[in-house]
Amino acid sequence: MTRSIPRSATPSRSSVRTGACRKRRWRCCSKHLDLGKPLPQPNLKLLRQHRDVVLAAAEWFVGVDGVIDETEKEFLVTVGELLTG
Repeated sequence: MTRSIPRSATPSRSSVRTGACRKRRWRCCSKHLDLGKPLPQPNLKLLRQHRDVVLAAAEWFVGVDGVIDETEKEFLVTVGELLTG
């Protein structure tokens, strides 16, 4: 399960800071993370429109350490199922 994704599709704080994401949304997510709360639910309609990019980003995220364990494999299956529905 290895797909290369364009560098521009990899998540980064710098892209968020430069306006790729609205500041208010970024502050909301940061606050949730700082407080240990779960993040708000994603917009599945939007994610489904970009299924291949989302799956590639998820695969990059779990494989960044060079090892994909069973929990990460389950995560990828779950993401795939959510984007199919």
